Amino acid sequence: MKKEENTNTSHKGVLGWSLGLISLIFAIIQPVAGIIFSIVGFIVSYNQVGKYNDDFSKTGKVLSIISFIVSLVVIILTVVIVKYFAAYFAGLQTGLQ
Repeated sequence: MKKEENTNTSHKGVLGWSLGLISLIFAIIQPVAGIIFSIVGFIVSYNQVGKYNDDFSKTGKVLSIISFIVSLVVIILTVVIVKYFAAYFAGLQTGLQ
């Protein structure tokens, strides 16, 4: 007997989901790579939602959007923290002179 295949799932939908998941992981570890993966994952998922309308494409699109936002928040927090510590240590150095 032949196995029935689910024709509603595309390989690119799974690719978009995978890229969305990878970008979510990289959003915390390396935010710049997270942004790159999230943009690529969003483009792949967005193109597949209109064609196949499968769950992998929809989930990949959502994961890519979430990871893009998380990456931006991590980058902004990093800049703020570095700026704060730079000002703090600069104040310590001027006080020692």
